[in-house]
Amino acid sequence: MTRPGTAGRACAGQALVESLVVVLALGAMFVAIPWLGRFQDIALQAGHASRFAAFSLARDNSLRPLSGIHHHFFSGSSHQWATSHGDRIVGEGSQISLAVSTLPSLNALAQPGGIEPDASAQRRGLRIGEQGLMKAQVAVSFPPNATLGAPDAATAPAYPSVARHVAILVDAGHASDDTSVQQRVARSEPAWANMAESSHSLGRRIAGISVVLDKGWGREAPSFDWLEPWAGRLPAYRLGYAGHPS
Repeated sequence: MTRPGTAGRACAGQALVESLVVVLALGAMFVAIPWLGRFQDIALQAGHASRFAAFSLARDNSLRPLSGIHHHFFSGSSHQWATSHGDRIVGEGSQISLAVSTLPSLNALAQPGGIEPDASAQRRGLRIGEQGLMKAQVAVSFPPNATLGAPDAATAPAYPSVARHVAILVDAGHASDDTSVQQRVARSEPAWANMAESSHSLGRRIAGISVVLDKGWGREAPSFDWLEPWAGRLPAYRLGYAGHPS
């Protein structure tokens, strides 16, 4: 038979232990949530940086925009990550690296136009998707003092290194300016050159007769450059927002 008051003292002891466990759990969460939030934000910036690098490399595969990555994604007032002791997480002792690699070309089914008849010839003519994939990986390692605990605590958990990567199709038909577009189109035999040459041949034959007749009217001789004169020209109604022509 339990003595009076014994059960109450036992319950009181159990409640004290449970309270200590809850306090410890809350304390751990109080420290861990900011730690995890900073780490996730850094990982997010690494993802943004890898996309920036991949798109830069797709335009020019000789670029290595590491200085731009440092400036735009890991410095400035919005990227001042620090430990609870005020030590910079990404600062002296940190290492931000960019690794670039190429991947094999996509199979025909994954290429623009897929396996449709003549699609392969069109892709080769316009140089679309034949140069494979470019992979850009941005990795961030942290200084030894970027830990969850005190800077001099050897057992304090440190921030692990983080890496993010993006792969992008190289030369997917984009061009840097109007002239590049015209040159790409002009070099493509199935898309332009074959048909243009046939039309040029007929046009020159007709021009041999019409120029003599039009000379008395002061008309200019016909031009057979059907690409370059259109550089930079766009109908005015195409320059405004949809439904709001300028």
